[in-house]
Amino acid sequence: MTAVNVLAPHKVLYPKDFSFWQKVPPEKTLQVINSGDFPLATALDGIGIIKKSLEGCLATCDETEIRGRQGTVKFLMENPRAKEWLETTDVHAYIPMDELAFLRFYNPKAPHNPFWKSIHEFLEICSQTVSLPNRIQTFVNTLRQSLPLEDCEIAMAKQISERVQSMAVMEGIVEYPIKKTRGGYIVIKNKSDNDVPVPINMVGYTKYSFALTEYADMRTPQWVYNNHNPLNWIGIGKLAEKRYQAKIKKMRFEAYQEAEIKKTSGGLASELCEGVYQILNNKIGWSNVDFDRGTVKVRFRYGSDGMEIYICSIEKELHSEGSLGEIEWYEGFSQVAKNRLTSARKIFNEEIKRQQQLQFLAELGSRFVDGKNIMHCWLKISSSCTDSLHKWFALSNLYSSEELDAVYQALLNHREFVKTNFATLQAIAAAVSAFQKIAKRENSPLCLPEILDGEHMVSFENLLPVHLLSKNENLVPISGLPQLNGTLLGLTGFHGGGKTVTSLAIPLATYLAQCGFPIFASRFALNVKKVLGMVFIERGERSTCEMLVEKLAKVLGEALQHEGKDVILVLDELGSATQEQSGFELGCDVLRTVRDHEISTIFSTQIQDLAQFAQEELGAQCFQLNSQHQIFDGIGDGGMAELRKRSGLDNLLNK
Repeated sequence: MTAVNVLAPHKVLYPKDFSFWQKVPPEKTLQVINSGDFPLATALDGIGIIKKSLEGCLATCDETEIRGRQGTVKFLMENPRAKEWLETTDVHAYIPMDELAFLRFYNPKAPHNPFWKSIHEFLEICSQTVSLPNRIQTFVNTLRQSLPLEDCEIAMAKQISERVQSMAVMEGIVEYPIKKTRGGYIVIKNKSDNDVPVPINMVGYTKYSFALTEYADMRTPQWVYNNHNPLNWIGIGKLAEKRYQAKIKKMRFEAYQEAEIKKTSGGLASELCEGVYQILNNKIGWSNVDFDRGTVKVRFRYGSDGMEIYICSIEKELHSEGSLGEIEWYEGFSQVAKNRLTSARKIFNEEIKRQQQLQFLAELGSRFVDGKNIMHCWLKISSSCTDSLHKWFALSNLYSSEELDAVYQALLNHREFVKTNFATLQAIAAAVSAFQKIAKRENSPLCLPEILDGEHMVSFENLLPVHLLSKNENLVPISGLPQLNGTLLGLTGFHGGGKTVTSLAIPLATYLAQCGFPIFASRFALNVKKVLGMVFIERGERSTCEMLVEKLAKVLGEALQHEGKDVILVLDELGSATQEQSGFELGCDVLRTVRDHEISTIFSTQIQDLAQFAQEELGAQCFQLNSQHQIFDGIGDGGMAELRKRSGLDNLLNK
């Protein structure tokens, strides 16, 4: 690899504390008092929003944050192409740490790597929009400003790819002549007596290359195997398959031809010879070994762990052969006898050599330094010359090298910025799709809430009760109710007519609006709230009346600490769970208190006198709901007579 140039990264100025969906600090969170009475999880589940996908999904009372979120939501609602791209695109905001993945990621034939391809696609989509919301515009400006960083990444990848493509694996076998000197050392000869270099039988290839990666990724298209494709009915698929397979075969041959190491370098030969010399002399004491000359057979391999050798055998050169005795040749021996005698002597001499070799190895084994056998195990040797051509490096070490670390750190920072904000955008896009899907299913309008400045009001038309979405019921939009502007809104009428549903729908819509989400309504407007207080009757081991009074105390204790315009209260079945007179008096006191503090309050009650008092004395606007969930002006009873008749109870009571 050529000398690595020091790369300086392009500097990107990132917006401070930028996010499409800011985390909400506790002091700016819309508080829900008695949250157990508030079916937020049911509503989100019914819409299909995964709360974890938007960290800080909590509603906020920060008007700037709400407007910022709304701008992003509106952009995605009005730009289906951008929303679809976000939902279907993997931005690939990572830097590969595997060699094969690296070569795929940084394919020189592609105009951009997968990450920058995503960046350019997103910028092109946004360029089609005349006016972008502030947060989208800030993100786009930062991405455009960062584009020169792509050139830095290309330069870094080019340098690293040269190193990656030089990484090699090799293995082979070599047999060296050796002899012992007077000083008791072994001399390894790299050449034979007639000055011919010792032959090295080796195979090797570079492990990675763009050509190999391209071949590995090449596939025959699936359409050629599809029997339903008309082209295959006339044999086009078979012809195409043969063509693709021939192309793949050619690519494979050329890729492996390019990767093969066809010649042993002089450096490799010298390193092997020196490595064997050092091991034989440092690991064996030769001083008193009966040995003059012989051969050592060595296997070697080179890869990610460097150069290693494996001593297969050390063979002693024998000085004389054994004898079967003084049997002279004479003409009387038949040719068969002569052949038998020759064969016997050969077998005998081979056995003598084997015994001498075993004796030599036994003697050699007693001379291993520290008693460590160096035979038949892999031993590491120095390979600086081969390393200069083929050394393996972990990609993390290459990225973090002195020459490339500055660019690498700049890329990591950029990836983190892009990854974090694209993940948020994708989560918002998924949420917008969920809202649009529900709106289409329910044939409901979908609107972005209007955030009012300096006013005290919540108003709406055709509001869908979102907490009932998961029940697959035929939902009736809520309409015809006046705006909430510090006044009392009383709901009376038929049992099961929808008083509780209506009471919950308004604060739930308020919460979703202050999350930045759209609302299932033709219109929804509000000033930003700080507190939602809920009081619903629950049954438990304790007295229902006692629990109800404690809830009222908790809600009022928090609500009265804020201005009335910042609070919405929902009081369900006010005055219930006790004697009617006591319930009436409790309801009067509670409603008078919240009216005096101009707190917008939705209350339901079955005590008609309480509703009458609230309407005549406290200026409440009261409405009644019938069994078809329709809303009318006035105060109604619970419809007990109709319930008795419909259930058949009257027939039983008159017997």
